[in-house]
Amino acid sequence: MGALAEEVVQRYVARFGRMRCAKGEAKVAFEQMFDKWEKELGVTITAEHDPSFPDFCSWVERNHFSHYFNFRSVMGARDDVENWFINRFRQRWRY
Repeated sequence: MGALAEEVVQRYVARFGRMRCAKGEAKVAFEQMFDKWEKELGVTITAEHDPSFPDFCSWVERNHFSHYFNFRSVMGARDDVENWFINRFRQRWRY
């Protein structure tokens, strides 16, 4: 995250107590984070690799991106993110 983006996050958190974004913004951030995770792993992740959602979440936490998954949702933000993760591989039938 750039210095300006970090400053914006800090000001937002100072004002509202925590970072929250819109669900649409979170979806875009998820796609970008997934691509970055994939590059760091050095492989193209497909359904055949049986990607791990908990591993992805751990990576998100380690890289301080978890505030992107703080959004309002009927199902719950984590459930939405997990659905995005599953749908990325078109493997809903496995779950």
